[in-house]
This record gives sequence, structure tokens and C-alpha cells, in this order.
Amino acid sequence: MVLLSASVASLQAMHNICDDYGCKHNILFNSKKSVRSKICSKWSSATDCIKLNNEDIKWVSSCKYVGVVFIAGLNLHVDCSQ
Repeated sequence: MVLLSASVASLQAMHNICDDYGCKHNILFNSKKSVRSKICSKWSSATDCIKLNNEDIKWVSSCKYVGVVFIAGLNLHVDCSQ
């Protein structure tokens, strides 16, 4: 699942919705396998914590999803060569 948001607060709200849905439907989202990235001019600066299942989600500069590598920075770069 990929969640996109324009703000940290909205992203946390979406995570809370996922948590609530998971609790109601016996689904546990794995926060250890979850990552987050930021695409903007301040992409390398620290940002507030985002939590899933009351655990912090780690920040990464790139991640692989369904065989595609997403690279964060000033712009989003996509590498489909792998």
C-alpha cells in the first residue's frame, strides 16, 4: 500500500485510519516493514515522527515497491531497471 500526503499531519491521520480499519478487520500492518520518504526542497531535513501501531516508521531515501525503486529528493525518481 502506498499513502501520499501533502503534510505530516495528514499522513499521520491516514495511518490512524489504517490502524483503525486493521483493528476492526483483524489486520495488523507491520511497522517494521513500513517506510516513509519525503519529496520536497527540504527532503533531507528532519520531520516529525509518523507512527503505525504506536511504533515509529523509519525514514528512507529510497524504497522498493513491487519491483520498482522509488528515490526521494527534491523530485521523485523512479528506477524500473532492477
